[in-house]
Amino acid sequence: MLKKLIKHEIKATSRFMFVLFATLLAISVMMAAVMRFNTGSGDLYLSSVAGRLSIGHYNVFWEILSVFIILAYATVNIAAGCAMFFYAINRFRKNLLEKEGYLMHTLPVSAGENISAKTIVSVMWTIISIIAIIISVVIVCAISVGKPFFTNLHNFLLSNGVQTMLNSGKFWIIAFEFLICILAELMNGYLHIYASMAVGYSINKRRAAASIAVFILLSVISFAVSAPFVYLFPNMFSNDHIHFAIWCEIILDLLTGIGFYFITAYFLNKRLNLQ
Repeated sequence: MLKKLIKHEIKATSRFMFVLFATLLAISVMMAAVMRFNTGSGDLYLSSVAGRLSIGHYNVFWEILSVFIILAYATVNIAAGCAMFFYAINRFRKNLLEKEGYLMHTLPVSAGENISAKTIVSVMWTIISIIAIIISVVIVCAISVGKPFFTNLHNFLLSNGVQTMLNSGKFWIIAFEFLICILAELMNGYLHIYASMAVGYSINKRRAAASIAVFILLSVISFAVSAPFVYLFPNMFSNDHIHFAIWCEIILDLLTGIGFYFITAYFLNKRLNLQ
């Protein structure tokens, strides 16, 4: 049943995310065109009913359009980075804590499966969003700079320092550990939010404010749990102990994430207060 819930969650969120990614792609191309033109790589001519208008580097219309596209590019990138965060909060609230919950909680699925499906899909879209932003930056650099960008990238990848790093087994081990750490951090983060909302929405009034208060309280508790590790192992973040530090972070994220998971499941099962 979990697979079906994940498929349903992906289907429900994919339209919004694909529109966001398509917008990011389009604005990235526009941003690259603006940067390429403003660096003097070509001339731009716009055709209109009145005739042909040549736009120079300091034309007022072009300057305004350039600023607008730059602001739009920055806005869409921020939206791509934050959209899933707010979208996940909204879907969790509507699907499980408000009126839609009457339907969701009558389905033959456990609260744990609902939590797991939403967490997995939210983490998936967050990772895809990060990749989309990186691709966006590459598109802007590739189009605006042109061939020199690929030449410099090629030379950088073939440099002695980079080749030594890529041929080192330690680098790939750390990269793998770091990837696991990111996944654990994302899952822990979403479960932290879900637990806060599950507790906050169990009361009758000022549910959003209560959720924020619970979030802060759980953050303090999480910090209190992790603080002794830093105190007991002050050199854990040095190069000699980097593996130990990463795995400590992963284990702490998993432990607190499991705690958040059970808190959320308990309040959805025992203290649900749909309004």
